[in-house]
Amino acid sequence: MKYFLRLIFLLMAFCLAARFTWAEEKESLSLETLLSLALQENPQLKSIQAQGQAEGYRSKAESGLDDPEIGIRFYQVPLDSAPNKAMDIDYILRQKIPFPGKRNITKQMIQHETLHHLERLDSKQREIISKIKQNFFSLFATKKMQQTNLAMQQTLQSLNKNIENEISAGKMDSSNYFSTLANISQLKIEEETLRQRETELIANLRTLCADKIEDKISLPQKLEKPYWKVKVEELLEYAKTEHPELKLASHEIGKKELEIRAAKKSYAPDFSVQLEYIQHPQETTEGQKDAWTSEFMMSVPLWSKKNSSQVKKAQAELAAAQYDKINIQNEVNQKIRQSYSKFQSAQKTYEIVSKSLLSSLENALTLSQTAYSAGKASFSSVLENTQKKQEAQIQQWKAFEEWGLALANLEEASGITQEEWNEKTKPIKTKEPL
Repeated sequence: MKYFLRLIFLLMAFCLAARFTWAEEKESLSLETLLSLALQENPQLKSIQAQGQAEGYRSKAESGLDDPEIGIRFYQVPLDSAPNKAMDIDYILRQKIPFPGKRNITKQMIQHETLHHLERLDSKQREIISKIKQNFFSLFATKKMQQTNLAMQQTLQSLNKNIENEISAGKMDSSNYFSTLANISQLKIEEETLRQRETELIANLRTLCADKIEDKISLPQKLEKPYWKVKVEELLEYAKTEHPELKLASHEIGKKELEIRAAKKSYAPDFSVQLEYIQHPQETTEGQKDAWTSEFMMSVPLWSKKNSSQVKKAQAELAAAQYDKINIQNEVNQKIRQSYSKFQSAQKTYEIVSKSLLSSLENALTLSQTAYSAGKASFSSVLENTQKKQEAQIQQWKAFEEWGLALANLEEASGITQEEWNEKTKPIKTKEPL
């Protein structure tokens, strides 16, 4: 009996070893490294950056004057003669000039589109940061669950060998042996599931980081718990002016306001200037000197119905953009409130599992071991409590994963990361007077 009790204490040791700890170990691939790599190498981000650069060049291209036109005119050339026999040879230079202010409006509209790309880039960056964090927390928790699973398998395998000896000595029936064997088989199934999940999560991280990481990666044993001391009201207030989707909607409104100005400018005329040098060939106009002529033309916006329709169209589009912003504001607020609620719930769940549930199961396991050693309980009760504790350890890591996922979702919904918020709200240190 004493020898068998030592085996039970060995079982406890394995369970405690698999329990959630923050052991110090050199970090192989940190979350910061993954985030930096993804922000530098992700092809989606590079695509949006290139589109933003293209908009910058477009601003210079489309806000300038139209290219001038040059040409030559051969005037009254006899049918049986060459062009140099024309009465006049005219060299023409023509330039279109828009009404003052039109070019500037066009430039401002393109600048708003450039700002669109900047906000799209910011939004995509935050989406990728969120995905990196989600996959990282999931991978970290998966590896911890693998360690817990393996430790439990080793414990049960060692215990089963000694149960065989107890059965041979007639001190125990075979039901405990087969029960333990079934538990080991179940753990092996879960081990394979966890291994497949690890492969998928690493593949996700590789895609986000443009295949710049290895197929197999090792993570740090130590990872900070995802606490975030922030009020939902603070996040809602911040999002009003800084959320990328709302800033994108504001830029769209600004662009539509400029389109109204541009439509009203259609009532104003555009201009065209033309300069001609007239050459008189000596063969056809003896003694007549070369001359020049100029021409100044102006468009006349007579079709007021067409122009007024353009203004009304632009005004309607502005109203639609304003309503879109209100809708986006409501959606952002809803996402923040929902994400914040899930984040708080995930944090509480983790704390209940890690503090209350595990502590209760440890006490239950200790009591069942004591009762078994005193002959007041069966070994099956010890095995049952041991299995419950192992399941609680797995549940703890699942709760930790959900907590991390909830943090990443809350950051994306709010338009700011936990690190950015802490830096933003960090008190400014002032020098103490000497």
